[in-house]
Amino acid sequence: NNFSFDAGFVTCVTPTSVVASATPTTLLAGATVTLNASASNVTAGSTTYTWSGSGISAPTASTTSSRTVAAPATPGVYTYTVVV
Repeated sequence: NNFSFDAGFVTCVTPTSVVASATPTTLLAGATVTLNASASNVTAGSTTYTWSGSGISAPTASTTSSRTVAAPATPGVYTYTVVV
């Protein structure tokens, strides 16, 4: 068996800034909240966003910068994280 491998180069672009927000910022238990990230100096279409936090059972990378989740049933302050 013959195998060949052509090593290429991958250019990684690091965002210069990321701003995350939630809409609405105050809501009732069980209501939905939309999480949004805005990143600068990114490659359109290939930049991924991975959200984690309460109500996100399996964080997965997506090229979509927003995500809608259900608010937890217990009142409180919750933190969500996005990795770009």
